[in-house]
Parts: sequence; C-alpha cells; structure tokens
Amino acid sequence: MKLRLSFLPCLLLAAGCAAVAQATPGLEIQLPAIGASSLTINDRGHAGKVSFKHSVDGYEMSCDGHALAVWGKPLKLNVNNPQDTDLTIVDAQSFKTTRQFAFSKGVFSVEFLKTKPLLLVDTEAGEVVDFVTGKSLPPPPGQDFNDTAFPRESCDDSKSRSYRRYKD
Repeated sequence: MKLRLSFLPCLLLAAGCAAVAQATPGLEIQLPAIGASSLTINDRGHAGKVSFKHSVDGYEMSCDGHALAVWGKPLKLNVNNPQDTDLTIVDAQSFKTTRQFAFSKGVFSVEFLKTKPLLLVDTEAGEVVDFVTGKSLPPPPGQDFNDTAFPRESCDDSKSRSYRRYKD
C-alpha cells in the first residue's frame, strides 16, 4: 500500500514494516508491523530510532510535524498499576521522548488541539493531557469534548499523518 504525503518534517519509519509511503525525496514512512515497539524516523538522511516500552498500535503527528503521539500496549505489565495502554510523546525533530502517560483504558485515537498543547485521548472515558507539562487535566463537565471548547487540528494530509492498528 503506497501513501502520498505533502509535508516536509520528519515522520516515521517502523522496523518490520507492512507498508511504505514516499513523501518527499529522502523521506520514507513504513507502517509498523503488529507487535513493533520502535520507530525509525528518517528525513533525507537524518535518521534516528525511538524505542518504546509499549507496542506501536497507533500514532498521530501534529500538523506542524514537531510532535508525535504514539500509543500501544505495555510490553511489561506492572501488576501494581492497572494500566492498559501507554502513550508516548516524541519530538519528531530530535527523536527524543518528551512525555509518557499510562491509561487504565484502551487508547483508540489521539487528536492535537489547534490553540493549546493539549491532546484529546480517545479512551472509554476520554482524557485530556498537556503534552508540554505532562499533566492530565480534568475532563470537561458532562464529558463535552465539542469542537468549540476543544478545536482540533485539521491538516490537509491528515490521513497520512496517522496510523491506527484498530480501525473504528
């Protein structure tokens, strides 16, 4: 399966891949194989590998191409903490992990907000996290995650900026 991308910032390249996407000369994206726990980011010869303590079940790139949210099941379960899914924020330019979160519910998708460094995390309950400070924020009253209160990013090429192992 080939995908076309229309942006220049670094993206993803996963070890053990199922598909390849060509964006610009020198930038390749390979979608992760089931069970993969690392991604290699390669942009015109500038490459780096990011390893996670969880599988790669999905990812979402911010519209500006700087932040990457990657989530999946922990490779090693902590019996003292009922976590179900881990979420890692990666600086896609430096290949460094900036924040990590654990959720007791499964993560199905993540959305970046337009005006704030917040992520809407689609779990059964719904979560809001600040990916700069690392703090979880209380959900809005009545779990109202409407577009007015939480305006989401909308990228022209949003399909190529994300991967979901589990489809809706």
